[in-house]
Amino acid sequence: MDTETNEPNSSWKTFTADLRELVQLEIELAKSELASKGKHVALGIGLLIAAALGGLLLIATLVAVVILAVALALPGWAAALVVAGLLLLFTGACLLIGIRSLRSAASPLPKQAIETSKENLEWLKTRLRSARK
Repeated sequence: MDTETNEPNSSWKTFTADLRELVQLEIELAKSELASKGKHVALGIGLLIAAALGGLLLIATLVAVVILAVALALPGWAAALVVAGLLLLFTGACLLIGIRSLRSAASPLPKQAIETSKENLEWLKTRLRSARK
């Protein structure tokens, strides 16, 4: 009879050991998967940064092309000054429009929704008053 009680106990120990090993293997698999995904994310971010840098260099090259094109009609220094002035105007306009846009969205309160809610509340009060009469 002792062997019968030992058998279930032994199979329970085997089960818990197998379960522990299975959980550890799953954790290791998850760690491995996350490490692999992390490497892919890092590579993607690095390539996006390289693309952004390439884009900036492209813009700088195009500005140089515009300067050289204007230099066909003006001295080089004047061509660079004209293009710099145009870039200053463009940058200033973007800055002003961006600041105005941010200021208009600066208030976190939904002003229009609050206003219509107030109007609806007044309408409801009026309806309740007339219903009481």
